[in-house]
Amino acid sequence: MGNEHSKTSIAKRELLKLSWRIVLCVQRKSTSTRNSTRASHASTLSVGGVDQDYDFVTEAIVRGQKCFKPFNKDFQNLFFQYCPDLSEKFPKDSLMVSKFIQTFISDVVEGRKNDKLTEMFVAQKFQLKQAHFEGFAQALVDCVQERLGKYGTIELIRVWEKVAKSMASKLYKDYRYIKDRRHRAQAQVQQFMAQKYKKGKD
Repeated sequence: MGNEHSKTSIAKRELLKLSWRIVLCVQRKSTSTRNSTRASHASTLSVGGVDQDYDFVTEAIVRGQKCFKPFNKDFQNLFFQYCPDLSEKFPKDSLMVSKFIQTFISDVVEGRKNDKLTEMFVAQKFQLKQAHFEGFAQALVDCVQERLGKYGTIELIRVWEKVAKSMASKLYKDYRYIKDRRHRAQAQVQQFMAQKYKKGKD
């Protein structure tokens, strides 16, 4: 029983990785040339229970749909639709932030640790709320689903919804932790300086 659950988890993780690579590969193929060099992946993507060649799926999406912008641009547009108040808070070079977000997503999907995005959110003083992280999760799922098209099966999108919610939840918790830690550190410094100033006057 436990072994079957483990196999299912591994299969879903691999499905997530493959679909994410297709999401990014679609943009590269559609924005360069449609006859560009095929990606050297021998992996398959299960669509409706039928295994499909990775390159076949990617080429089919590119042929059947519009030319895609870079993922970080499309994600940013969707993110601002869910969280319009952040469009004014983000720096002028907001695409730099969305590139950070794309790298963070890639690292999470590939199982790598990445704390830089949370640190940047705190450093930029965006004053984020839980609703912003929920918007992050929804924008991610919408963007992935749009790029996968008909290959974004119900099962696959459910996997992405679960991962996106988990990702956003952890981001929010880490954000609150780092923010609170910095506030405590600043309060300690202010208290120390006040005591030092008081001793100097005495």
